[in-house]
Amino acid sequence: MRTNDTDWEIYVNGQPSTSVKLADALLGVKLPADTEICKIELRYVPHTFYIGLAVSGSALLFFLFWYMIFRKKQIQN
Repeated sequence: MRTNDTDWEIYVNGQPSTSVKLADALLGVKLPADTEICKIELRYVPHTFYIGLAVSGSALLFFLFWYMIFRKKQIQN
């Protein structure tokens, strides 16, 4: 895992937090000193996921539009 990867979202007790670079190879989370019970949530969503989702959705809409036009032409014949 690259520590400078900006695709990680870190939440501590539901609040957004930032990452800390540890030993040039790990991703760490700085916690307040008075934290007793803590919920840490890491989410990894690559930015290219949204691009791929948009491309796939566009292709699906194009296919449906093309299919409906082709089907109308076939019905008329």
